[in-house]
Amino acid sequence: MSFDTLESLCNRFDPSVSLKEAFIKRADEFTKFVHGKDRNNDPIDFSNPNSILAEEIYKKQLFDSAQRMLNVNSWQKSWAGTGKIYRKLLPVINDKDNNLIKYYGITHFLNQITDNKGNYSVKAEQVIFDIFRGENESIAFANAIEEFGGRYSTIAYLFFLKDDKKFLPCAPQKFEESFQRLNINIKLAGECSWENYSRFIKIIDCIREIMPEYMPLNHEPTLLEAHSFVWIIGRDYYDNWYKAQEYQKLMTIEKQRLQQEKEERERNKIPTKYLSDFSDEELNSLAPSFVNKVIHNTIHGEATIVEFVAEPELAMTILYTDDEDGKYSKPIEITLNDVSKRNYYFVLDELSETSSGEKKTDISIEQITVEPDTIEISSDENEQIEQAARMSIEQLRSVAASRESLVPEKYTVPTQQYKRDNFIAELAKRQARGICQLCGNPAPFITADGKPYLESHHIVWLSEGGSDTIENTAAVCPNCHKRLHYLNDENDVKKLIANKQVSMQQ
Repeated sequence: MSFDTLESLCNRFDPSVSLKEAFIKRADEFTKFVHGKDRNNDPIDFSNPNSILAEEIYKKQLFDSAQRMLNVNSWQKSWAGTGKIYRKLLPVINDKDNNLIKYYGITHFLNQITDNKGNYSVKAEQVIFDIFRGENESIAFANAIEEFGGRYSTIAYLFFLKDDKKFLPCAPQKFEESFQRLNINIKLAGECSWENYSRFIKIIDCIREIMPEYMPLNHEPTLLEAHSFVWIIGRDYYDNWYKAQEYQKLMTIEKQRLQQEKEERERNKIPTKYLSDFSDEELNSLAPSFVNKVIHNTIHGEATIVEFVAEPELAMTILYTDDEDGKYSKPIEITLNDVSKRNYYFVLDELSETSSGEKKTDISIEQITVEPDTIEISSDENEQIEQAARMSIEQLRSVAASRESLVPEKYTVPTQQYKRDNFIAELAKRQARGICQLCGNPAPFITADGKPYLESHHIVWLSEGGSDTIENTAAVCPNCHKRLHYLNDENDVKKLIANKQVSMQQ
């Protein structure tokens, strides 16, 4: 098979992009995903229990376990209607690790085989017998639709249990999303038929044959491993990883740009001079601009400093003339250490040349660091938080340095704690499968005992009357845990409830 075969089996989601282009892009992306998560560049191995792909191993394990429990070769056609086929199938479906068949469909499926009085349907068991032992698979598929309804999750699952080298489980909506990532446009949801299912299998088989050429595999992939590849690239955690990589690239570029700008500013750094560093002649020459900056008014004419005092305060008295009448104004007295304890300094800009050829210096005045002993710190902790939020980074450095303590003061705070059940918390983390149930990202790190680190969170807080129950307990990353308690955003809660419900069904 080839890309030509694949093109003949399905339409493109975006006609302007070939299926080959789309596949190569996803194969490269998938390789980076596996290598990044596994922290190595080893060949990709879907059966490696230490790989990020290990979560897909369970499908093969479920198949092998089902083969042992079903023992299909021992089945007799005369069993139809006796309940023997039902009893063979029931423990396979109820396997604790089985999430290949949706649980809301199991009840309907099983109810078609038996009624509340313990009677078994001859036709239903006959259909199941024909799926596993019959020779005409297309007829068996059509009979299964007629008997159990057009549910891919049920019928495809039964065919998969028959032969994992020919058939695959199918979650229609999820695979439609996954195929879109490969630019494949196929309708599965609501289109359960033998022809459509066969096309689904052929597409996966095409992908299986193409995979070795475009990704580093350690062996020829099986049909089920190709199925896992397609499944993974459509999942939220994979999509979030991909977006995070793109974001990281943009952030790297932005950091480089900011660093370049910083270096450029350093190279062109404007010299700084404090008032006390200026001579009387320099101050007089800068007086008009200085007055303009301090009183926020445009000065016309000339200004002269008639008095300058550097100690104990920086202060000066300035006279200036107005071009309109040529008369001196009343003296302007400027004290540079005012009641708010602010200090000012000049920043000299580049010299510019006037129309007459004279050099002119433009200046600006900026605020400098406030000494910690000039700030009155509130004794109230809430007010301290507000004070800190209003300070500049320079002010914070000064104040924080003056308040450091190598031996922090101890105090006791009486609190009430709600008892949380450890088993419920552990279940929530297991159901999350290492993925935060709010942001969809993998756990931020793996613990020393090899478990993804997530924290249990009560969707409705215990302090607000929430229950310590399985349904009300989710697993989230530390960042989202803090977000949930800090923002208590209604949309976050709705998203968490929806994600929790999905995990409980798996």
